[in-house]
Amino acid sequence: PYMGYDSLKPFLDYENKTTIILSLTSNSGSNDFQMTEMTNGNLLFEDVIKCSQSWERKGQIMYVVGATKSDFLNYTRKLAPNHFFLVPGVGVQGGTLKEVSEKLLTDDCNLLVNMSRSILYSDNPGEETRKIQQEMEKYLNTISGPLMDRIDLHVEVTPVSYDELAITKSQAETSEMIRERVIRAREIQQLRYVSTPEIHNNSQMPANQVRNICVLDSAGNLLVKKAMEKLQLSARAYDRILKVARTLADLSGDEKIGLEHLAEAIHFRSLDRANWASQ
Repeated sequence: PYMGYDSLKPFLDYENKTTIILSLTSNSGSNDFQMTEMTNGNLLFEDVIKCSQSWERKGQIMYVVGATKSDFLNYTRKLAPNHFFLVPGVGVQGGTLKEVSEKLLTDDCNLLVNMSRSILYSDNPGEETRKIQQEMEKYLNTISGPLMDRIDLHVEVTPVSYDELAITKSQAETSEMIRERVIRAREIQQLRYVSTPEIHNNSQMPANQVRNICVLDSAGNLLVKKAMEKLQLSARAYDRILKVARTLADLSGDEKIGLEHLAEAIHFRSLDRANWASQ
């Protein structure tokens, strides 16, 4: 952002896109500039966060905040309490998932942790992946249910074997095709919430609108009821399922929420299952 507002404006002009801004990175050389004291007494990274927030519409900016800057994590979250943080530096560079979660997680999560370097530069990527998964599972057992409820999608990503990678999938959906589906879904949601300018997508849907917008038929209600009972899901998780199912229907171009959308949305509550880490 060091070229100022006019260099970011073309990106911020996209109303439903997120612009990622480097604020406090995890590399040791970040101290050369980001920790420089300004004439107003602030550090440079502070001014970057404070100033850039005045340039955006709600929720347009995500900040890069390095996990190795442990002394500044709490303060950085105070500077941007409602923004998404992209956090590198966990693993090889010394940051820990536990500290990042404790200091940067919010009620709405607002956190994306990048741990790919540990895997990419490992002598044994498969083993490193398992170690990271074990660390995540161990920490998940310490996270309260209400906190997990606030995360929309729970996705367990398992290592992919060479044989699976080598398979040619001529029928696979391309990135361009996926992009077009996402754009169409966002357009559907813009029209859906045109009378409520403070809402831009399904995830922002307030609870009092969920029942009106996410209407289920009898089969859908039965499926969700069984999932709620079997998985012992909370009321908040119920709302998340309906919102995600509505989004999946939008991505499919379907006007109504179908059983396939609900089944997939329920699958995304995998971390709500009891004793997940031992499975």
